Amino acid sequence: DTDSQRRTEQASSANQNNTQTSAQRRWFRDPDNKLLGGVAAGLAAYFGWDITLVRILMIILVFVPYCPMIILYIIGWLVIPEARTAAEKLSMRGEAVTIENIGKTVTDGFERVADGVNNYVNSGKPRTFLQKIGDVFVSIAAVLFKIFLVALVILCCPVLFVLAVVLVALVFAAIAVAVSGGALLYELLPAIDWMPVASVSPMMTLLGTIAGVALIGIPLGALSLRMKKHVENARALANFLNECEDVEWVSYAELPDNPNYKLAKKYFPNGFGGLYTFGVKGGVDGGKTVINNIKLFIHVTNFADSRSLLTHPASTTHAQMSKEEQLAGGVKEETIRMSVGLEDVNDLIADLKQAFVKIK
Repeated sequence: DTDSQRRTEQASSANQNNTQTSAQRRWFRDPDNKLLGGVAAGLAAYFGWDITLVRILMIILVFVPYCPMIILYIIGWLVIPEARTAAEKLSMRGEAVTIENIGKTVTDGFERVADGVNNYVNSGKPRTFLQKIGDVFVSIAAVLFKIFLVALVILCCPVLFVLAVVLVALVFAAIAVAVSGGALLYELLPAIDWMPVASVSPMMTLLGTIAGVALIGIPLGALSLRMKKHVENARALANFLNECEDVEWVSYAELPDNPNYKLAKKYFPNGFGGLYTFGVKGGVDGGKTVINNIKLFIHVTNFADSRSLLTHPASTTHAQMSKEEQLAGGVKEETIRMSVGLEDVNDLIADLKQAFVKIK
């Protein structure tokens, strides 16, 4: 009788321990059913929910205004550990950490690897038709999101340095605002209602940051490549103009006969730039003829554009001046100002040639 009672007490104690072990759940990221980090799969396993419904709910919350679903998911990805061992996977599902359950978890992992994407997700029960449709929808959404992330990383690679600089600037700005920035804004601009700015959600802040990177960071990161193209095109056009019979002179510092050639080589070793002037035969009429017959070049007065621009100052920007005033400003009758863009240089040369032909 004593032995029987002892066995009964041991069995009861073991059942209590198993019950306590099964009740102790921990939130892990599920590595066996992950699409984007395993956060959703771990959440479903922790609460015993259907994994597909959890993923669909998260996708819907991404498009809900003022819901920082993406930020919360990224935080979960960074903070929540991944279930690497069989014991951690059992704790994630609230199951007892026993030899039998560990063996079953390892065996299920081997079967999942062998069968690929099967009809079972954690529960061990076959998936219904609607659940299979949901799985396909979630898988497609995950692939599209991964493609978006890869494209975003590729676009942001050239601006990592710019982002670092911006981050440092934001830190200093945050310190300044924390000290007295808000009060200073209220004092300097008392008529402005600052409540809309103060009530902006984290999601809108994230979208604004992404827009700032796209509109400012990427162009700044690509500026060095753009300037290299400007210089290469300008140098090739200057050499062409210097040898062209329809051109009287070229004011480009990289040409050996230019009086500023040595200074340009000293202070601009990587190239002089894309803005300079040249003079065509025929005076004012010759300049007007070139401007009126260009096709690829654009006749505008601005400069440093990605497009190549031409203007005839004597008949446009300086036309209201007298001849003496024009000459004092360095403007001759035949002067054409050129701002070289990023087009193919052979196309630019061809456009100038067909315009020079029209000069009588």
